[in-house]
Amino acid sequence: MHKNATAILDEILAAKRNLRHDPQYVIDRDDILRWAKSDDLNALGALYYLLFDSSLSTRIEPGLNLEDVLDFALPYLERCLREDPQSDWTTPRWSAGWDIANWIKGLWAEASSRPSVDRFQDWLALIYKTGDEDLRTCIVQATLEHVFEVEDIAAKFAPWRDDPELRPAYEEAKLWKEGLDEIALQPM
Repeated sequence: MHKNATAILDEILAAKRNLRHDPQYVIDRDDILRWAKSDDLNALGALYYLLFDSSLSTRIEPGLNLEDVLDFALPYLERCLREDPQSDWTTPRWSAGWDIANWIKGLWAEASSRPSVDRFQDWLALIYKTGDEDLRTCIVQATLEHVFEVEDIAAKFAPWRDDPELRPAYEEAKLWKEGLDEIALQPM
């Protein structure tokens, strides 16, 4: 690990410890944005978990907006999908896929956040098109199948049917929901 990367990881871990032990401690937004520029996947993973722990992330001042978080999280998650990292601080491929599905469903549940689903749709299309077979399988099974459990989100992805490269992903993912419907199970 590069010395600068180790220093950034150490800073993030120190901030997390301070947040847990000192109720008055806050993290400066500029530190978050600086850490987010790291190339080290371990540091990015530690930051990802900090940002998605609401007991910690609410103490970033000034707070981050959705675009700030997307600008950090999407490249991080893309690396996790492509590289399938296996360390204490990173998100393995399939976990990243499930995180993405949950995030899309959460954004969809908030009417004001629904436009962000377009960004995910375009982003996932690019990753799918440029990914190997294992990555494509993960996107379909860990992400799209579960996103398509919500009919309105599946309809949002309907343009994938018109793209010869994306059509197989769309059709495979739709089979999951159709199977659940057939046996009358509700998605979790």
